[in-house]
Amino acid sequence: FLPGFATGLPGDSSFAPSCPKTKPGHPQLVKAVLCVCKKGCVCVAGALFFEVNDMYKLKTTASFDSAHFLSGYNGKCANIHGHTWKIEVEVSEKSLIAEGEKRGMVIDFSDLKKSVRALADRYDHTLIYEKGSLRESTLTALRDEGFSLTEIPVRPTAENFARLFYEALSAELPVSCVTVYETPDNCAAYGEES
Repeated sequence: FLPGFATGLPGDSSFAPSCPKTKPGHPQLVKAVLCVCKKGCVCVAGALFFEVNDMYKLKTTASFDSAHFLSGYNGKCANIHGHTWKIEVEVSEKSLIAEGEKRGMVIDFSDLKKSVRALADRYDHTLIYEKGSLRESTLTALRDEGFSLTEIPVRPTAENFARLFYEALSAELPVSCVTVYETPDNCAAYGEES
């Protein structure tokens, strides 16, 4: 690539990946195919660009302890067992709040933490089970003994939790990704392309 070579972008005649004139939000040149015509002119025969999505990002975490099991699984996780789950939530926006007491913020961290903590609290110290995975007589016996039970529509895996939590929080927050740690070393993440 020739530094400072014009790429043909409207309004920007010196755009290059290493060029200090690269502007936030402009497409970035990844690869250009150059050719030299008979007159010695260098021309762009083709170019590949990718979009730059400049974003402000915030993250917070909350943890909860619960039990679960994987119905129909052939292994130890078919038995009821517990985890300290950690939810990591990332929110993002292209711009900051422009006015008022929250000026210069994506969102107030206290609002973000409150929403994530409330979600974690709904799943804390309960047996999380997939709908239809336990007999009604088992559920009745557990309820009669005073156990906390939380039914969800999907198998209680880290992957499914990441999507469930993403969908629950997206109703009120600009969530870009939710990561759920089943152990300190193992996690699953879910986010949707915009």
